[in-house]
Amino acid sequence: MKKTIIGLALVLLIGLAGACKKDDTNGGGNGGIGNGGTTQPTQIIPIKIGYVKTMIINAHLGIALKHTNILEKNSFKGEVTAYDSETQLLNDLNKGTIDVAFTVDFPGLMALGNGTPAHILCSFGSLGRAVLLIAPDSPVQYLKDLKGSKLKIGVPFNTSAHAHLLDWLNAERIIAEQDVFIQNIKETELKSELTGKAITGAVICDPEATQYNTYKRIADSRITSIVLISHNFYNTNKSKTASLLKSLKTACYYLTKNQVALNNEMAKKGNLSGSIIPAWASFNAIYLAGSPDKINIATINLLPLWNKTVQYLVGQKSINTPFAPGEKSTKEIQEESERKVTDAEIDLKDIKFTPE
Repeated sequence: MKKTIIGLALVLLIGLAGACKKDDTNGGGNGGIGNGGTTQPTQIIPIKIGYVKTMIINAHLGIALKHTNILEKNSFKGEVTAYDSETQLLNDLNKGTIDVAFTVDFPGLMALGNGTPAHILCSFGSLGRAVLLIAPDSPVQYLKDLKGSKLKIGVPFNTSAHAHLLDWLNAERIIAEQDVFIQNIKETELKSELTGKAITGAVICDPEATQYNTYKRIADSRITSIVLISHNFYNTNKSKTASLLKSLKTACYYLTKNQVALNNEMAKKGNLSGSIIPAWASFNAIYLAGSPDKINIATINLLPLWNKTVQYLVGQKSINTPFAPGEKSTKEIQEESERKVTDAEIDLKDIKFTPE
């Protein structure tokens, strides 16, 4: 009996020694659970993000991500690029050169309708307004007064401004080319045409619209942010969706606490007047949010507006395939983008800004 107990003890000791040796081979030996006690290193995911350097909020957040360790703290190695135009930005998203694009509703939805392989990830809200301005000496006071007015209104065709104008007119049953005459005028020429009185009204977007203090604003609509994520990046890194959206929410909160610094960086990088940026950005709820729980990057409330934009693009034959914007996302993305974050989740004390 005694020999049997000794034999069993030896077997157990040999087994334990073998187990310890196995742990040492796998880099373990720390008593951890799973995989022989090995603690797996956090996987760092490379991500390429693009934004247009002259677009408020999108540029603010792009700068925040580029010059802080927000992405790093959420297990990403970020490469953030400032673009000169939405066209260049979306072309690179389509080609797969970048993974995420901070863009604007109109060009972003046009890109999706023309086959760009991407999901709608979230939105940073209002990027300003498209405003219908009427000359001070015109008798027109309200949108409804355009009925039968025969006024000439300038707007660049095939743009979000044009889409908003047609929507405003349709709401008041004002008929283009009968009640008013719409002229296709380049954005760079609108100011001279309006101040020179070649036209009586024009649709002008922020930040330029904020400078027409003496003109009557008889209609306006939001221009909104839309963030697109490539199918390839999303499908490869689905498990990192929550971490990515947390990074974006953290950048939003960082903006609310560092407005002056980011305004100055945007003015410098975008060659913009520093006085314009705060007035322009004040249209955005995130810019004015005072706490993490007020950060809202969900898209659900913007879908009716985006549906109208898609309808316009279809009518103008600007997209190849009609679609519902709500179907250009996933349930996981929608649920995570809608989730509110708390002070405990977003702590800015370890966020460091590193200038170039």
